[in-house]
Amino acid sequence: MKCAIIYADPFSDLQPLISLTATEYRSVTTMVPDVSSVALDLRAIKEEQAKQINNVDTEGMKHPDYYPFVDRSEVFTPPEPFEYHDPGLRADPALPVFHASNVTLERITPKLGTKIIGVQLAELDEAGLDQLALLVSQRGFVVFANGPGFKQSYNYVGIAKQLEIARQHANQPRPPTSTEISIVYQDRLNTVRKEYWAGRNSMVHWHVDQSQEPQPPAYTFFSCLETAPTGGDTLFSNGVEAFERLSPPIQDLLLGLRAVHTSKMQSAKAGKLGRPVRREDLDTLHPLVIEHPVTKKKSLYIGADTTVVSIEGLQKEESQMLLDFLRRHCFYGQDFQARVKWEEGAVVIWDQRTLMHSATMDTEEGERRHFFRIIALGGVPKAASRD
Repeated sequence: MKCAIIYADPFSDLQPLISLTATEYRSVTTMVPDVSSVALDLRAIKEEQAKQINNVDTEGMKHPDYYPFVDRSEVFTPPEPFEYHDPGLRADPALPVFHASNVTLERITPKLGTKIIGVQLAELDEAGLDQLALLVSQRGFVVFANGPGFKQSYNYVGIAKQLEIARQHANQPRPPTSTEISIVYQDRLNTVRKEYWAGRNSMVHWHVDQSQEPQPPAYTFFSCLETAPTGGDTLFSNGVEAFERLSPPIQDLLLGLRAVHTSKMQSAKAGKLGRPVRREDLDTLHPLVIEHPVTKKKSLYIGADTTVVSIEGLQKEESQMLLDFLRRHCFYGQDFQARVKWEEGAVVIWDQRTLMHSATMDTEEGERRHFFRIIALGGVPKAASRD
């Protein structure tokens, strides 16, 4: 099976995440497969492919269409290079859709994160989606909550033409009916996410998704299908602010350096825990400091020690010392971080180019945490230059 890759505009002419009835859903077959026509017999799947699927507690699962399906025989082909045009560059800089009289924008922190009230994501037209891209670029992430003024259940997902070529995660589960979506999941039986970080005092794992891609992710949609009453929050750290906090001599040192981003450690751990490894291992060089294509701001572009492993041209000890310093700076800088507490139906859209993120694996034993994610690849990261 070939991998689908999101490398077109993730906002223009699209309704990225749509709440539909079964009847309405059947009318958008150009967007995604009609899961209502798929006989999704979870018991049969488990019996026929027991060796290929992680243990999952299906009892009481609210969204079985997004069952975390694993097929270890699957192979995804690498994406071809493509030309990327950020939709935020097309947007009206005044953001009229989000500054209308009936819309409220609540800042989560002064410099990071905005909660949007009074706008329905599914009803944004092309201009509105371009403005959404600009707002996400400016604020790092936005939250559409499933509360008053935003009533959506997300029983189904609509992916518009710009997202019909979707980038699937090389190791994570997917729904049985789609390779364009990845599933983040845990319950009383499926504890593989916690097992990833066994032996560590903390399971907080700051990272950027799939940064080893030559054209790594730009915007990401992450939606909560089911969650525990407390715990399982998502943390974000602001790479723009992290760079601006550094002294000029350190900033100058970092400009021009490149780091090695690899998939090798992730693939090895996935294989050890029975997860699929659908891609060959990949090593890619990216600038340590990138220029955002929309805001033109400089941002640190680093991630976990399992992905960003060395700095080009430095001795091993020098590279490790510098990466450790930058990670501590980003991970512990709570005054340029934000936290999202999830509610079912909420959607967060964030910019992978400027933010690192981490789940907090602190839910009570046995509670279900069920999300779906759509990742849109972007352009080749551009090295920031000296002013």
